[in-house]
Amino acid sequence: MRLTLDAPVSHSNQPSLLHLLEALKDQNDDVRQCAAMMMGKSRAQREQRIEPLTERVRNDSSTEVRLTAMKSLSELEVNDERNVSKLTQTLLEESDPVVQAAIYNALRQKPSATVFKNVLVRTLCNERLPAKVRIRAANVLGEMELAALSELGDALIKVEAAEVRRNVAKVVVRLAMAVKEAGDAIDADLSHSLLAKLKAAHSNEKNHAVFDLVEVALYVLIRPPHPRKDVALTPKPDYIPRESKEGEGLKEEQRTNPPDSPSIWQARIKAIVEDSSPRDWPAAASQGKELLSLAKRLVAHRLAVPLNARLQKQPQDSYQEKQEIVSWVNKELRELGLAIRCPRTGRPAILVADFRDNADDSSRFRFESRNDDNRRTRTFSGNHLTDLVLIEDELRPEPFAKKSPGRK
Repeated sequence: MRLTLDAPVSHSNQPSLLHLLEALKDQNDDVRQCAAMMMGKSRAQREQRIEPLTERVRNDSSTEVRLTAMKSLSELEVNDERNVSKLTQTLLEESDPVVQAAIYNALRQKPSATVFKNVLVRTLCNERLPAKVRIRAANVLGEMELAALSELGDALIKVEAAEVRRNVAKVVVRLAMAVKEAGDAIDADLSHSLLAKLKAAHSNEKNHAVFDLVEVALYVLIRPPHPRKDVALTPKPDYIPRESKEGEGLKEEQRTNPPDSPSIWQARIKAIVEDSSPRDWPAAASQGKELLSLAKRLVAHRLAVPLNARLQKQPQDSYQEKQEIVSWVNKELRELGLAIRCPRTGRPAILVADFRDNADDSSRFRFESRNDDNRRTRTFSGNHLTDLVLIEDELRPEPFAKKSPGRK
C-alpha cells in the first residue's frame, strides 16, 4: 500500500500504525508527509503517535514534512515533558522561521503551555548550556509577555553568565515598555514581586551594562502611568543605587528616587515659568536653579538616543578612533552642561581613552569622575561603548574664586 497525499482517508481504509511508522521513514517526501498527516488522524493510542511525529519535526530533511508533523502534534495536544523538551530544543536550535513559528504556536496552546514555559526557564538557567541557546530561550520567554515576566525577573538574580543576564535584562526592559505604552494592567501581586526581584538584581549586579538595563526597567515600571491609561502599578519604591566597587559611597543627594517622566519635568518647567509672584533673591535663585536642572534633565533624556545611535555607527577599535570619539563626546556634553553617568559610581563622568601595552591591541574607554575629595578617579573601562546614560553635570568649585590670605 503506497500512501499518497490525495488518497481519501476513512476509518475503514486507515493503514495500521506499523505501516504509518514505516511510511514516516520512506525516501519519498510526499509519502512521509502523508504519513505524518494520517498519524494525526489515526485511531492508534495517542502516546504511540507523539514520539514518532516529534522525531519527524526534529530530524526530517523536508520542511513540509516537519510542518505537517507539527500540525498533527498540535492536534494531539502534546503535554508530556519529554516530548515538549525535545520540541523546545528544536525550536531553540531551528533556523527556519516558518518551522520556528509552527513549533512555538503549537506549544503555546493549552495544555502544553505551562510545561513549555517551565522547560524554557530551566534552559535559560542551565549554566552548562551554550549562551546562544540560553539567550534564545530568554527571547522566546519574552514573546509570552506578562506570562513570563516573573520568571525573567528570577533569571536576573540566578543566571551567572553576564552575557545571558544582559539579554534577559533587555527582554525585561522591552516587555516593561510594551506594557506601559499599551496601558495594560499589571496584576498587583506580580507588580510587587517583579519590582522586588528587579531591586534585588539591581543592588547585586556587578556588570555595568546589566546594571544600567535593570535600572531602566525599574524606572519604566514605576514611572507615573500615561494620563490616558489606567495602569495598575504599585507605588514608587525606595530606589538606592548600589555602592561603588571601589568603596566610594554616593553622596546623599545622589541617593534619590529615579527621575520622573519627561512629562512631569515639562509640567514643572511650565509652572515655574508662569509663576509671576514676586520673590526675594534666595527664593528666586532657588527656583532658577531648579528650572535649570529640570531643563538639563529634559535635554539629557532627549539627546541620549541620538547620541548612542551615532556612536554605534562610529568605528571604535583603534586607539586613535577612541580618542576621536572621546574628544567629540566630551566637547558636546560640556557645552550642554551634561555628563555621562558612571556605570559604577553613578557620578557625572567624562570619557577617557587610554591603553595598557600596545595602543591598538589594548586600547580602551574609561569613565573618569570625581570622588568625595574632588579628585579625579577612573572607575570603569571597556573596549567598546555600550549605551551611555546622560545626566546633569555637577558644579565644580572655582579654583581661584577665593583669594589667599594676605593677598590683595
